[in-house]
Amino acid sequence: MKLEQINEKARKSYNKYFKNAYDQKMSQGTRKEMTYVEMMEMIHRDIEKEEAKLKELNMIKHVLEHDAKQAGSFYFGKDKEVRPVHHDTVDEMRSQLNENMASQLAHMNDLKQETMCK
Repeated sequence: MKLEQINEKARKSYNKYFKNAYDQKMSQGTRKEMTYVEMMEMIHRDIEKEEAKLKELNMIKHVLEHDAKQAGSFYFGKDKEVRPVHHDTVDEMRSQLNENMASQLAHMNDLKQETMCK
């Protein structure tokens, strides 16, 4: 490869991978490095732009949340109070099952008696 081809490949690669570098292009195609102050000013401007975008997105988020809350209360009514859930112990569950079984057996016996009497 000739030196000119190598330089051209290097320029293309630099432009491809470092397009957003913090330096300025001169009219002749050469680059002039920025001073520290210029770089800091550029960085601060970029930060301000991004903060403005973030602020706008947060405002949109709050508006959407507010609208969603209103729509939810419109369609589903006012928010109900959430009651604490009481979890039964095994003994409580066993006693409830025994009570249910006894009442079902009593109801079944009553139905048998009715059918026998007819």
